[in-house]
Amino acid sequence: MTNPFDNSDELETTHSAPQVDETEVDTAGDVDVDTPELDETEELDEVTDAPKAAKGEKKAKEKKEPARPAAPEGFVSPVAFAKILTKHLEAKGASNSKGLITETNAIAPQQMYSTINSTKAGKNPFPVHSVGGRENMIVVEEGLAWWDEKDERKAQTAANAAAKEAKKADKAKKTAQAEVEEGEAGEDFTGTEDVVEAE
Repeated sequence: MTNPFDNSDELETTHSAPQVDETEVDTAGDVDVDTPELDETEELDEVTDAPKAAKGEKKAKEKKEPARPAAPEGFVSPVAFAKILTKHLEAKGASNSKGLITETNAIAPQQMYSTINSTKAGKNPFPVHSVGGRENMIVVEEGLAWWDEKDERKAQTAANAAAKEAKKADKAKKTAQAEVEEGEAGEDFTGTEDVVEAE
């Protein structure tokens, strides 16, 4: 079997680089480039003015009208109320499942929206208003009062449930005790019958 690469002479001639005539090549020093001559201060002004114009245009584009109208006077949004509520509960020393409520363990805006939506159909809906084209606007005093009352209602419900459980446990204990007493009385009575029959 023959190797196609054995003929190295053919490879060299077919794959050699084309020859370049040195007289056709210009050196870098001989290249003429037309450049306008500018005064140094003129050049600096052009460079500094261009970015300023671009920044100004960018700022003009960034200014947009708000998507919603501002909150009417005397009302706050649920997001703003969440911040106010966090400070209120922090001052009271309140806590949640994550510990004491602080700026780092704050009431989340989502919790406010959840509270608003989940209490709409209940006995004590969270007080919200539709004002100035905005929904779910909150009067701070009403919202804080509702939240404090909610905590009181929650504590009262827990106390009522504990009292009900205690009453139920007491009734079960009395029922069990009465059954034991009836059982003991029945045993005594049966024993007396036996004695009478034996006589």
